[in-house]
Amino acid sequence: MANVLSQRAGASAEPAPRDDAGLTLLAAIAGIALDGGDERDGYGALKERLRTLATRDPVDSLLATVLGGGLLFYLAERDTNPRCGTYWDAVLYVATSLSVGYDDVFPRTPVGNLFAAAVQTFGPALANAAFAPPAAEAQAERAAAETARTAAEGANAELLAVNKAILARLEEIAAALAARP
Repeated sequence: MANVLSQRAGASAEPAPRDDAGLTLLAAIAGIALDGGDERDGYGALKERLRTLATRDPVDSLLATVLGGGLLFYLAERDTNPRCGTYWDAVLYVATSLSVGYDDVFPRTPVGNLFAAAVQTFGPALANAAFAPPAAEAQAERAAAETARTAAEGANAELLAVNKAILARLEEIAAALAARP
């Protein structure tokens, strides 16, 4: 039964070859991630750059992920994966990985698996953010809200001063009335 399922999924019955290059790359990434060094260098800078690119314009980020990711997946899989015969097969794989997470294409190469893991991990968040305003627009909205809040605080301070003056005058009138025989 397992053999039938693996054949349906497009997997070969042979065990996967050992991937020393992939393990070396994974070890290097883990080493960089666990370094804990200055956030402006290395891994911290990479994370910040990726966050900036993803939030600058979410629709552009999504399109770049689907089209660019499709190209990378196609280049990694085209020679070994019969289900990835065209660039558009790879684009469909990436697009479905960003949404429902299923397609009838499965990666067969170590690079394809690495890329699939990245797309399936971070892709849904990119797809979810596609309708969020671009970073510049969101920043402008925050600045406008801050300006409105500051103006409201200024208006509130002015109203408070007027109310205090009225209260002081009323207290004077009350004292004068109280002093009458």
